[in-house]
Amino acid sequence: MDPKEIHSQTIFFGKVHLRVSPDFRKRCAGYVERAKYGFRKSAELSGAERYRRLLAFLETHPFITRHDYSEITGLLKNKALNDLNLLVEKGYLNVIGRGSHKVYVRADNKVVTE
Repeated sequence: MDPKEIHSQTIFFGKVHLRVSPDFRKRCAGYVERAKYGFRKSAELSGAERYRRLLAFLETHPFITRHDYSEITGLLKNKALNDLNLLVEKGYLNVIGRGSHKVYVRADNKVVTE
């Protein structure tokens, strides 16, 4: 296909060719909806408070996932991962598994000094 013939009205996906009608384009044009609550933010807890919540969780559970840590601390995904990885680097937690099956377990009786 000649680059001059490529238009936004024609979209190709492999062997699928989709050409929308002018009526469809008119009905869809201009409808932009904003997010209801704006940007999400992580909770403003101190590192010591987050660690206290983590220890309380690990008292009743053998391991914690990133999702569980996000719920108990109010942190978003990336900040929760950074927090957990920092605790692993310092030796307070150990990692078992990888990818979506990664869990964090308490290391041998280390105490955080912050």
